[in-house]
Formats: sequence, C-alpha cells, structure tokens
Amino acid sequence: MLLDRACPSGGWNAGNSVVFGVPLDPHPDFTAMALLALRESSKRNTFEVHRALDYLSSRLANCSSPYSLAWAVMALTAYYRGEASTLREQLTAVLTCDFDRLPVATLALSALALENPPFTFREVS
Repeated sequence: MLLDRACPSGGWNAGNSVVFGVPLDPHPDFTAMALLALRESSKRNTFEVHRALDYLSSRLANCSSPYSLAWAVMALTAYYRGEASTLREQLTAVLTCDFDRLPVATLALSALALENPPFTFREVS
C-alpha cells in the first residue's frame, strides 16, 4: 500500500498521491516515516524508495524545520545515506537558535535524531 501511495515526484504525503488527476506534493515528514516503515521490508530497494531518499536529501538542503530535519536524519541514517550527517548539523544549528520556542514533541523527536547513532525505530531483540 505504501508503494502505491508514493507521489509521482518522489516521497509521500498524508494520503493519496493523485487527486482528480492532479499529482500531489510529498511532505518530508511523511516521506521519512514511510521510508522508516519500509526499511526492513523486501521493498527497501524499489524505485519508489530510492526516489524518496533522493527527494528527502535534496528537499531539506536549506530546511529550517527541526521537525522535518529530525525525521529526515533518522530515515536517511536508516538507509546509510551520507546526507544524514549534513542534515544533522542543520538540525543542531536550528535547535541552537530556536530551542526555547519549540514544542516539547519536536524537541523529543530532535533528541532521538541527535542520538549517536540516531534512533531509527528498529526493533531491538
């Protein structure tokens, strides 16, 4: 189902990928969540996953949203993508500037992303 809902331009949003014939834009947070959900499946090397990883890497190059950056760091780390370290540095810089104004949930998510190594929602036995 996740692969079926991938946006034509790469990545995922919160619902359908096309509505009334109009392709919808992906969102970084939902893209990262979908990538994390697929990371240990047989579908981890599909075209949709690789395109989503590329979207996430390029879309967040100048991002200042700690929420989106945190999700991206965790997803890109789970796929061993080098861009994760750059986004991790961006996340650290954003947190330094806005720490006292951020919601607790965003701070918690950022803390998971900034762990060493970042938390990737992988089950530990």
